[in-house]
Amino acid sequence: MSAAVLALLLRGNLALSAAILVILLLRRPIRHGFGARAGYAMWLAAPACLLMALLPPSAPAGLLAPVAAVAVPAARRAAEAATFDWQAVVSALWLVGALMAFGLFALRQARFVRALGPLTPWVRDSRVLIGRGYDGGPLVVGLLRPRIVLPADFETRFEGEARALVLAHEQVHVARGDAFINGFSVALQSLAWFNPLVHIAVRRLRVDQEIACDAAV
Repeated sequence: MSAAVLALLLRGNLALSAAILVILLLRRPIRHGFGARAGYAMWLAAPACLLMALLPPSAPAGLLAPVAAVAVPAARRAAEAATFDWQAVVSALWLVGALMAFGLFALRQARFVRALGPLTPWVRDSRVLIGRGYDGGPLVVGLLRPRIVLPADFETRFEGEARALVLAHEQVHVARGDAFINGFSVALQSLAWFNPLVHIAVRRLRVDQEIACDAAV
């Protein structure tokens, strides 16, 4: 079981890292040549490559089949006979790290939501909330039911066209499902907590997300 987990981790992270490197190299040329939406959509290639890497490999064929039929069971028996199961230790370390990373993300999110203060419906639109203890910029919170949250001084800080543009920006985030994409990114960061490329990719993804949202508005 440990060997299978490690094999999946290795295959998945190699495919994911390769996809991320390609996207990091091409995101700006694609954005400049085909628009911000195309640059943002490029990030779909990363989970697609990960999914393909995690699919079961095809069975060996031709002359390699007899070799694989003998070598694979022999390697498995040798691993099972080893006194120290390093694969189980590495798998356990990965699992502990993933749980700790996810717990840290969840704790930060809970603290941030509490810092928003009491959330009350906006008088102009009950679907939009006002964070009575919040003085930052408008944002979207919630994974399954994303809601726009405005700062307490929104009415005085933004007026006229600026107010409409800010609201339109957040509405694009909601309509496009960016909250779900961000939640998926956090889950991927937790599972691949040891891979620095994944953390870099999520930061660049958020940048492209905002640029694409501005372009849509």
